[in-house]
Amino acid sequence: MSGTLKGSSIALGIALFFQLSFGTAYSIAMDDLKEAKRIVERVYGKRTDEALKSSTIKDNLDVAKDLLAFAKGGEASPAVVRILCEKAIALTRKYPDGFSLAAEAFDLLAEHDKEQHIDALKQASQLRAAVFSRTRRDKRSAVGALYLQSLLRLGDAYVETRAHSKAMLAYRKALNLVKAIKSDKQKDVQGRIEKLTITGEIYRRVDLYKGKLKRDGLENSSAAKKLTLIYLVELNDLKMAMVYAKLAKDKAFAKLIQMSKNELSDLTNEQLLRLGEFYISLVEKTKVVSGKRFALKRGEGYFRAVQTKNAVVKAQVKLALGQIARDLKKLGVVDPVSAKVVWPTFPPKVSIRFDGVDDHAKAPFVDFSKLRQFTIEVWVRNWKGVIFEQGWNGDPENSIWYYSTKENIIYVGWENGNGEQDWKKHRIDSKGMWSHFAVTYDGRTMRAFFNGKMFVSAKGPKPGPFIRDRPFMIGAQASRDGTPRKWASGEFGGMRISSNVQYASNFNPRKKPWVVDAHTVMQYTADRVANNGLVNHVKDKAPAHLFGPAKSK
Repeated sequence: MSGTLKGSSIALGIALFFQLSFGTAYSIAMDDLKEAKRIVERVYGKRTDEALKSSTIKDNLDVAKDLLAFAKGGEASPAVVRILCEKAIALTRKYPDGFSLAAEAFDLLAEHDKEQHIDALKQASQLRAAVFSRTRRDKRSAVGALYLQSLLRLGDAYVETRAHSKAMLAYRKALNLVKAIKSDKQKDVQGRIEKLTITGEIYRRVDLYKGKLKRDGLENSSAAKKLTLIYLVELNDLKMAMVYAKLAKDKAFAKLIQMSKNELSDLTNEQLLRLGEFYISLVEKTKVVSGKRFALKRGEGYFRAVQTKNAVVKAQVKLALGQIARDLKKLGVVDPVSAKVVWPTFPPKVSIRFDGVDDHAKAPFVDFSKLRQFTIEVWVRNWKGVIFEQGWNGDPENSIWYYSTKENIIYVGWENGNGEQDWKKHRIDSKGMWSHFAVTYDGRTMRAFFNGKMFVSAKGPKPGPFIRDRPFMIGAQASRDGTPRKWASGEFGGMRISSNVQYASNFNPRKKPWVVDAHTVMQYTADRVANNGLVNHVKDKAPAHLFGPAKSK
């Protein structure tokens, strides 16, 4: 096609055009879909029309690649991304060689347009199915992995809208695909199917009791109380539990649920004990095993939070925790109460000082891309620089990091196969006190915390893939050859990595003692240093080697 600009020039041209034409009003103007369409037409319309009229498929694919490159660049508003994706789809979806690009466009459309979310995911899945069927058997692994990801995203989206039969169909297709490409995701997919089976039964009961509420006024109080129980324990939805608690006509029941909304530190010992007993009492009324586990753990949390010098109350709490541990064990749960508590007091009695010159610790590699969920957390004081990092900033050696600057600003984020995920920065004021940093990922959403206060909550894919020879570094960043750089200074108290989400909302880290349980991947504290290395509290796991003059103090 004559007069065709290169993709990079077009992207730069449209970026400059937006900047010069709209300045600070750009984001406001782009909220108008019609205005976004007009601007994109003005910049890309002619080239797109020429491509559509061309008999050369390559022209269509080249233009579509440029459109998607700009859509992914982070400079366009959701309205502009939508128009760019729609144009890319029009250019590619009718050609088998363009199916992969069209699927990418549908993925972006699903991310930026809530109204078309499920339909876009469905279209992406169908296109990748077509690509997979056309791919030679010896090259199906990578293509199948993308198709599998599409099926799982579609299934998850159906679950969110309670379209359980459609979600199950997507998951079963995913399970068949896993077996066909010999993926290591079989347990992941089977777990989704099992969870959906349970969730489907729960919502069947929800619909039953809602029907009773609607049809029969005499059943109002009883049905409302059952709905409260389901939302409170089996679905962990406190907001909806409060709605039905008001209809249950049980003031004591409603008051306890209302009290559950409070921070633990805001409750008295008497209230903590009442809430602990309340949740334990709900266990026998809960039909789902996962709900029983939740109720027991929530009750355990309230009992553990009791701070008292009263010997009688202490004995009562000890008995309750012992019974909870036994009940959890029956349900197949390794309970934190019976696990080894390695940091029961605060602040830490010892710390390790990093001098900012060459001190750092190298821990074993952690493949976060294989963990469905995870939590990384540390205790530090007067810290400046990299707190922890694995990998290198830049593909393909993707990385995960958390660091604090001299200006008292913290950054947390990671990179992945879809490009860098750079999360918000946050201003802090530690005032020389011990500070707790944490980052969690639940499979969909990443959250970051400073001293128990959440400052980031953003959806995104998992970090990775990682290169195995990149160690997990504390207090430094690995260079491309694996040697450290960007050393940090300050006092290190401990680090824990878990294969679950330890914190989903604000919490008090000083009242959350660390334990070693089935979810612990690594756990280091400054009081366990031997042979110039941080000893892992997880039995038979590798230590983190200390380098430089860093010593316990």
